[in-house]
Amino acid sequence: MASLAAWQEGGLGLPVRVAKQQRHKLPRMNAMDLLSALIMAVAAKIAITSAGPNPESNVEPQFGRAPWFMIYDPGTSGWQAVDNSNTARAPGGAGREAAEALARRGVRIVIAGQCGPNALRALSSAGIRIFQGSDRTVAAALRDYDAGKLEELK
Repeated sequence: MASLAAWQEGGLGLPVRVAKQQRHKLPRMNAMDLLSALIMAVAAKIAITSAGPNPESNVEPQFGRAPWFMIYDPGTSGWQAVDNSNTARAPGGAGREAAEALARRGVRIVIAGQCGPNALRALSSAGIRIFQGSDRTVAAALRDYDAGKLEELK
């Protein structure tokens, strides 16, 4: 096995310049950061706008005004119903408030019928990806997402 010094000096068949460029492109992460990133990638919680508090409810067309969010946790294969009625009745900023609430709950993916520009910016800035999926039940939207059938909004 080649030594680190040999790699740094380009002794592994790579020119020194290329070896140093590749070395600098690698992110510097400690073990806990790497573990956290892997867990987030594998077990990202998914929130789906919902007309009711169960997976058989229909997907609610509007993100911020949805009365419920159904959150699916792939790590446990479980659902959690989150009442959004207070935010849904707010005179303004419902999308932004809902985005912040979902981010606090560890959601990384949202499925909704539509998403207004302010909510879209709030979700995107929180690192949450948004997919369009209406005219189906919450459970069907999750299946369609898993199958890669939903369009990502950007």
